Amino acid sequence: MPFFRLIFFSIQIFHILLIVSLNNFFADGILLLISGIINIFLYSYYLINHYSSRDTIDPISLYLVSSIIRLGIGTIYSGFVVINGFEEILQIGYFSTLSDAFIEGHAIFMIGDLVFIFGYYLFSSKQRSGSSLEKNLNYGHVYKIGLYLSLFIILLRLILIGVSSEQEFGRFLHYIVRFGPPAFLYLMLNSMMKQNINLFISLKGVISLAVFLAMFYVAIRSYMKSDLLLVLMPYIIISLQNYRKIFLTSGFFIKAIRAIPVVLISYFLVVTLTVYSEIRRLEIATNYDLIESIEVTPFLVEAVSASIPGTEKFYQYNKFPDSGAWHFVKRLTVTNLGAWSFKEVNEYGYWDRNFFEDVASSVIPRILWPEKPNFWPGRIFAAKVGHAYDAESATTATALGMAASYYWWGGLPILIIGMFFSGCILSMVFRLIQSSISSNPVSTIIWLILLNTSLFWFESSFYGGAQMFIYLAVAFLPIMFLYQILFIKNRIQY
Repeated sequence: MPFFRLIFFSIQIFHILLIVSLNNFFADGILLLISGIINIFLYSYYLINHYSSRDTIDPISLYLVSSIIRLGIGTIYSGFVVINGFEEILQIGYFSTLSDAFIEGHAIFMIGDLVFIFGYYLFSSKQRSGSSLEKNLNYGHVYKIGLYLSLFIILLRLILIGVSSEQEFGRFLHYIVRFGPPAFLYLMLNSMMKQNINLFISLKGVISLAVFLAMFYVAIRSYMKSDLLLVLMPYIIISLQNYRKIFLTSGFFIKAIRAIPVVLISYFLVVTLTVYSEIRRLEIATNYDLIESIEVTPFLVEAVSASIPGTEKFYQYNKFPDSGAWHFVKRLTVTNLGAWSFKEVNEYGYWDRNFFEDVASSVIPRILWPEKPNFWPGRIFAAKVGHAYDAESATTATALGMAASYYWWGGLPILIIGMFFSGCILSMVFRLIQSSISSNPVSTIIWLILLNTSLFWFESSFYGGAQMFIYLAVAFLPIMFLYQILFIKNRIQY
C-alpha cells in the first residue's frame, strides 16, 4: 500500500474512534467542528496524492472532492448550526428530533466512506490510461464521431422536452439523452488536445463551443443544477487533465494562477446557480403551467448580481443558515441523514423491505413488464419522514445517502459490507473502460455516468448503486465491447 494511503487510513480510523469515544465529554457542535476540519485536511491530502498518481480523472477523484465538501465543509457547517442553536435546520421530517444523534450519524458516514475508498483501492488499476492502440488513433475521425453523435442526441433531447424519457422509454434512453452530449463533447475536446488544436480560436474549437452553447441552452431552462454541471463537465475535466501537468512540474504561484478558472467555475456553480435555482423554482411553483416559457435571463442576471461579495444583493440572498450559498452547504450536509438512520434503526428496526427483490424488480424494463408497480424509494422515504402522505402523492423524492441507506438496511455490518462492495464494483467497472475512454463513445458515456454519480456521492442511491451497475453491465458494456471490436480498428493510423 502506498505510504499516503497508509497514513490516510490509519489516521482516519483513529479519528473515528476518537470522535465516538469523546461523544459524552464534549458538546456535539464542537466535536463536529473539529472533525470537519480534520476531514478537510485528511481528504485533501489523499486527493492531492491520488490526483498526482493518475493521468485520467477517475471516479474516486471526484468522489473525494465530494467527501471534502460533505464530511469536511458540511460537517463544519453542522457544527456551527448546532453551536448557534439552529438545530431545527438539520431536522428531517416532522416525527422525531435528531439533535441527540448527530455524532453517531456523522460516524456512520465516516465509517462508510472509509470502507468505500478502501474497496475502490483494492481493485483500482495500476496502469496508465492510453494503451498503445489509442496512441495510434485517428483523432480527426474521433472528433467527427463526437460531433455527429452530440448533434443527434441534442436534437433528440429537444424533441423529448416535456416527456419523461425514463418513464416512457426506459432508463437506457434516459442515460443516452442525459449523458451522451457531454460525453461526445469531451471526445471532441480531447481529440483537439491530442492534435494540438486550440480549443477556442480554431474552427473546430468554434464548432465545439457552438455544441456547448446548444447544450447550455437546453440545460439552463431546467431548474436542475445537475444538468448545468453536466454541460460544464467536459471543459472541467479537460482543465483538470491539463492542470495535472502544471501541478506536477510548477511552483505554488503558477499552480495557484492556473487554478483560478476552475475556482471561478466552482464559485459560479455554488453561488450563482444556487440562487438562480431558488428564485426560478419559486416562480415556477407559483406559475407551474408556464414552466417551459418562464424567462431565463432575468433570473440569471439577478443570480449573478447576488454572487458578487460585498453587494447588497449578495447579503440579501446569502443569509446564514440556509439561504443562497448556505443552502448549498446545507443541501450537501449528511450529518442529519446519518442521525436519522441511526435513530430509525434504534427505535423501529431495519427497513422492512427486501433489498434484492427491490433491485431485481427495479431493473426490469417496463416494456417487458407493463404491469410493473411504480418503484419510488425516494418518494417512499419522503412519505416516511412526513414530506408527503404516501409515495403516490409525493411531488418530490428525498435522498438519504448511500451510507445511511445501508445502515437502514442492516446496521453496522451491512454498512461495512455494502460500502465495501460498492467501492469494489465502481473500481472494477472503471478498469473495464479506462483504456478506451478517448476512443469509444460508449466508454465515454459510462465514464461520465460514473463520474457524475461519484461527484454526487451516490446521494440518491438507496441500493448502493446496484441498479446503475446492473444497467451498465447489461445494456452498456456489451455495446462498448461490440463497438471496440467493429469500429476501433478503422480509426488506427498505421
